[in-house]
Amino acid sequence: MLTNAELTSMRQVIQSICLETVQVRRKSLVSDGAGGYAETWSTIASLSGRVCNRSRRGEPVAGDSVRDVSEREIVMPHSADVRPEDRLLVGGVEYEVKGVNTGRSDSLCLFADCVGVR
Repeated sequence: MLTNAELTSMRQVIQSICLETVQVRRKSLVSDGAGGYAETWSTIASLSGRVCNRSRRGEPVAGDSVRDVSEREIVMPHSADVRPEDRLLVGGVEYEVKGVNTGRSDSLCLFADCVGVR
């Protein structure tokens, strides 16, 4: 079991290589005034992170066409409030979060599995 001091030290080392700004965007539904709703995306946080390439690339079928999808893993502080379906904006590129590694008190960082939004 790691001590709090050891966890803090290891987290600082990881954060020292997270040099990109990550904007966390979350969807909300607002009334459109006609009985329906419209989606809006609001930036809820801006934090440091790092975009890493995933080792595999997929070509899922969409209807009758095949489209290329690049997967990324974005590393952020362990305490970041990031959820599946959030969007992350990094360097002008927007990514949709598919999953995160939450739920552990001894995590060194948060990994968000993402795909690019086109």
